[in-house]
Amino acid sequence: MKIRKEFALLYEVLTEFPVVALVGPRQCGKTTMAKMVEGQISKSCLYLDLELSSDLAKLNEAELYLKSHEDKLIVIDEVQHKPELFSLLRALVDQKSENSRFLILGSASPQLLRQTAEALTGRIFYLELTPFSYMEVADEKPLREHWFLGGYPKSFFAKTLAASQRWQAQYIKNYIERDLPQLGLNVSPVVIERFWRMLASYHGGIWNASKIAQAMGLSNNTIAKYLYYLEEAFLVHSLPPYFQNSLKRLVKSPKVYIRDSGLFHHLVYIYSLEQLMGDIRLGASWEGYVVEQIRIVTLEKCKLYFYRTHNGAECDLVLVKNGLPWMSIEIKFSSQPTISRGFFESIADLKTKENYVVIPEGDAYPMHPEVKAIGLVQLIKILENQ
Repeated sequence: MKIRKEFALLYEVLTEFPVVALVGPRQCGKTTMAKMVEGQISKSCLYLDLELSSDLAKLNEAELYLKSHEDKLIVIDEVQHKPELFSLLRALVDQKSENSRFLILGSASPQLLRQTAEALTGRIFYLELTPFSYMEVADEKPLREHWFLGGYPKSFFAKTLAASQRWQAQYIKNYIERDLPQLGLNVSPVVIERFWRMLASYHGGIWNASKIAQAMGLSNNTIAKYLYYLEEAFLVHSLPPYFQNSLKRLVKSPKVYIRDSGLFHHLVYIYSLEQLMGDIRLGASWEGYVVEQIRIVTLEKCKLYFYRTHNGAECDLVLVKNGLPWMSIEIKFSSQPTISRGFFESIADLKTKENYVVIPEGDAYPMHPEVKAIGLVQLIKILENQ
């Protein structure tokens, strides 16, 4: 398996910023990557894990302790457990202005961390690490296995399917009982689990807070708060609709996906690839997987949307670069896909020059003068080179 592409960027930004935040969901590889930094930079490293009481105790007198190691790169794991550190880090950075001072790791998004990290504005770079994309592990297992198992290392590399499923079950349990409450979602674990599983049942669908709120006996605002925390914990992705200057009536609510396909399958009780192939949610699962793989490879390059009008125009994914629609994508789990009328209407509305129907495998071939069918891996390679 190759060294992850984010490692080169992490090393680069450490030489440019005094504080770097490596963020992403739990157990996606942040700690492993942080420990790889030692030996690659000129400083020695000091590693603190704030989930260990012994390391947390070292920061009882945080200013004295951190100042005594100011010649090192100080790595602070699970920094969200001690948010009051951020103002201290700012003061220490301002007292001794040099790069590679602190590398902080967190399981909360930059937006959630910024609520306590405003003091570090201008001094910090945020880098997101995701579970393994397929292109990172393509030499290990076929695409369909990655799709079914998801990209978390301990799920993907588990020795048996049963071991992978045990890990997924425990991961979900830990988030429900511990991690989401620590991030600020102070709700009964039973309620969180019910919401998460209900959200999974809407995977790939248009977000309808009222419908879910009614089903759970809660208010729309409460349901919106639950969704916010799952997004900020990197567990859920809301794909916004694309708006343009148009007189057409557009769908204005986002589509919602469980980000990791393996967790999605576990949440909806799909326990084998064979079961998935016969499940009614097959198309939605494939759509969510494709969206996430494209999201990973286009991060920072362009913005992702979907497009839908009330008159029937529909496009699963619109890639927007420099403010303009660049590529329209329809996602089909089929070896012989057809093009919907709604997709043609979307292309006409959006005026995109590159238009694809993404299928699981195969080389690109023309389906129409304006549209090509293409296997996911080939499309990812095209996007990597943009």
